[in-house]
Amino acid sequence: MVGLGARLRAVEGYPPESAEYYDSPRLAGWVAIQAGDVVGHVALHERSADPVMELAERVTELPLERIGVLARLFVAIECRRHGLARRLIDITVGESHRLGRRPILDVNILFEPAIALYESCGWERVGEVEFRYRDTGRLLEIRSHVYVGPAVPPAPGPN
Repeated sequence: MVGLGARLRAVEGYPPESAEYYDSPRLAGWVAIQAGDVVGHVALHERSADPVMELAERVTELPLERIGVLARLFVAIECRRHGLARRLIDITVGESHRLGRRPILDVNILFEPAIALYESCGWERVGEVEFRYRDTGRLLEIRSHVYVGPAVPPAPGPN
C-alpha cells in the first residue's frame, strides 16, 4: 500500500518527499486514522524557514520560543470537505496555546484550497516570503503566504 504522503504528492505535489523538509524540531504531531489507514496528518513545529520565522517574530512581537508552527497538514482527497482538516487545525492550535505559543503557518501561494481553508478558519495573512529548500536533490524556490493564528488566551484571573 502506498502511504498517504506519496499518494497526495503524486496528485498535488505536496507533501515533499525529502527527509530534509521534515527536520524541523517537532513539538507534537497527530494523525487521523480511518479503517486502519492514515487519512490525515498535522504537526506542531518549533520552526519553519528562517524568513517565515523572522516575519512571524516581527509581526507577533514574540520571541521565537513563544511561536509554534502549524506544519505538514494534509488530508486524503477522499476525506476532504468533512471537517477533518479543521479538526486537525483546532487540535494544533489548542496544543500550541497549551505550550504558551502563538500559532503561525506558511503555505505555498500556489495552494489555493489550503489558503481558503486557513482564511475561513480566521487565520490572518501577515505577509509573503521566499525561501529555498531541497527535495530529493532538487533545489526548490518557494513563495509562501505567512499566517498568524489566534493569540494565546489570557490565563483566567482569580474569582
